[in-house]
Amino acid sequence: MTLTSETFWNDRAQSYTARPIIDVPAYEAGLDVIIPHLRPEHHVVELGAGSGATAARLSRHVTHMLATDSAAQMVRIARTNATANMDVAQHSAKTLAQEGVRTDVVLALNLLHLLPDLDGDLGHIAEILPRGGLFISKTPYSGGGLNLWAPLLWVMRKIGQAPFVKFHRLDALKSAITRAGFEVVETTIQSGAPSRAIIVARKI
Repeated sequence: MTLTSETFWNDRAQSYTARPIIDVPAYEAGLDVIIPHLRPEHHVVELGAGSGATAARLSRHVTHMLATDSAAQMVRIARTNATANMDVAQHSAKTLAQEGVRTDVVLALNLLHLLPDLDGDLGHIAEILPRGGLFISKTPYSGGGLNLWAPLLWVMRKIGQAPFVKFHRLDALKSAITRAGFEVVETTIQSGAPSRAIIVARKI
């Protein structure tokens, strides 16, 4: 049995968003990497925003934040965390591009490894950004302490207990982002199990 991502996250939205952050110092350090790239005049979209808690934190630094998720139950929860300058909507990169949304910055935090069509979604992200717009991602990557996790996730997916997951090599992630029309301008590695790469890229 293969679950769709939407079904998986709808079923687990309440329990997932109720869990505390496991590594608070690493989470805060990630925000410290992202925030300097945000400007008060920026309009920002976060894809896969989940509970919306991170979008709410980052909304303090920009004009407007649009927190999106493909799972309706995640959207429902995120609306309870929305700030005054933050909207929440059920969207993917594809539907945002189809609706002609334009923004200054796109965030994809702990999302890229969950996308079955990484190249397609990166292309849609490029569509909604102007030249010079920023794409900022944080992603666990293959070779970053995932030796034990990857086989377990494969088994769980086969028995219907996990959504699509594919951990890419760091060089493959950067290559995919570059193919979509971006220049990688900054990479920060957060050590841990797994390690995560924060990649800041600018649309060419």
